[in-house]
Amino acid sequence: MVDYPALNARHGIPGQIIFKEGPGGLAVAEVINAQGTATIALQGAQVMAWTPRAQTPVIWLSRASRFAPGKSMRGGVPICWPWFGPHATDPKLPAHGFARTVPWEVTGTRALADGATRLDFRLVQSVDTRALWPHASLLECRIGVGAALEIDLVTRNADGNAITVGEALHTFSRWVMCAVSPSAVWKTVLISTRWTAASASGNPGR
Repeated sequence: MVDYPALNARHGIPGQIIFKEGPGGLAVAEVINAQGTATIALQGAQVMAWTPRAQTPVIWLSRASRFAPGKSMRGGVPICWPWFGPHATDPKLPAHGFARTVPWEVTGTRALADGATRLDFRLVQSVDTRALWPHASLLECRIGVGAALEIDLVTRNADGNAITVGEALHTFSRWVMCAVSPSAVWKTVLISTRWTAASASGNPGR
């Protein structure tokens, strides 16, 4: 159960960010600023919609998506982590990992000087996620909403050993329907995984 009054009191920004119940009862952040609008689900920190000001929607989301806890949405910008595609050794594990179907917490929000809005998320670890991924690591996502959509995905390795991570921002775009103009530049950024353990190395997938 999401405490929306508490969430809005802590991370909402009047006139820019409001947290509320979305499709299927999923918690979402609605972002509105002078440069554009976006809808982001707290499940998976998944961008569901982004529309630059005076433009048509850029992100595609299927009307047939299953909007329910623990179910993946078809469309948007799902985060694939810690593997992309089928698991390398166990086909019974979920395709594209589990990051897109588990809760994330909001760790910060702010209105940027250029008029854009930034939201920071962190994957909530649980007994279930540790059963799928036993390595000590933190996953963070930073989303900037404005004339551009910027998404940074950061993995921090606290395991003490090298780990290999496959990750992707599996974006569904509506390029055919998007008017092209200087104010509608779509920029998606995937930051290289940051390894904090001295012995760690990685080969992130994209």
